[in-house]
Amino acid sequence: MEARYRWSLVAVTSIWLSVLVTSLFAPDFVSGSQQEHIRIAALANWLWGAMATVGVLRAVRATRSGQPRNGAWTALGIAVLVLWTAVAVVSLAAPVLETGSEPTRIPLAAILSPIVAMLFTRYLAEFLADLPATDTGDASTQPRASLPTLGEGSPQPSDDHADDAQRPAD
Repeated sequence: MEARYRWSLVAVTSIWLSVLVTSLFAPDFVSGSQQEHIRIAALANWLWGAMATVGVLRAVRATRSGQPRNGAWTALGIAVLVLWTAVAVVSLAAPVLETGSEPTRIPLAAILSPIVAMLFTRYLAEFLADLPATDTGDASTQPRASLPTLGEGSPQPSDDHADDAQRPAD
């Protein structure tokens, strides 16, 4: 299995394990006189996980023809793993905001940390997709010449009519 597939699998798996853990175990949003519990992480985190997954998969697709520098996929996989593990830890361990006489409990960390992780994941994936390809000697990854050279026998531009293209027509 290629490194880009292996490390993108690590990244996507870590995203969805974090989404699963936060959906099941993050504190609930509690509000109202009846103290209704809403699993806000279960309602919203799948959206942020899906957006982060799309970012990683777009990086895989963008680098199909040429591989980025050595270690870039490893760095992406490890960075996303650390980032989304931190989301799970912060979502579960951070204190909950309590307001009012009938306390409304708002788990801000469970709401905001997946959004921040999604943004950083998308940024890292875009950065990886924009890295220049490594020189593997393969013709498909070699840069093309910017302009073809004129060989013998091909028509040469003349200096007589060079200004004609710049003159306005009468």
